[in-house]
Amino acid sequence: MGRDWTAAHEGREGTVAPDRLPRVFVYGNLMPGWPNWSRLRPYARTIRVDAVSGHIYDTGAGRPAAVFAEGSAVVEGWVVELHAHMLSHAFGELSRVQGDGFRDVVVHTVEGADAVAWEWTGDTDGFEELPGRWRDHDAPERRTG
Repeated sequence: MGRDWTAAHEGREGTVAPDRLPRVFVYGNLMPGWPNWSRLRPYARTIRVDAVSGHIYDTGAGRPAAVFAEGSAVVEGWVVELHAHMLSHAFGELSRVQGDGFRDVVVHTVEGADAVAWEWTGDTDGFEELPGRWRDHDAPERRTG
């Protein structure tokens, strides 16, 4: 299945293929401190907290799903600036991490950055909508015992 190059923000068609953008927006298990961060970290140049208009859901499968759309709701996460000379390797690794049901889209963050993000393409019925953040109460660095 090919990548979907459509931009999720403002209905724009993506003019730059996502794997040519030097940054990604992550909101789940790829965030710093989460299980898949170690797969993204080698390619990261800088990281910062940011957000994108949309909705985030608990899938019940140990990972979130986001649907990006204009509105008052936001998906909180991180923008990770990638090393330019490692983009093809980074996107190859990230493609392996993402499962079925997601597509690559270009989003425009609250802080004004264009970034690649992974948007859920399936039905969200049965998913719990979250208040902006993926399981903040259960973040790995906050767990005890």
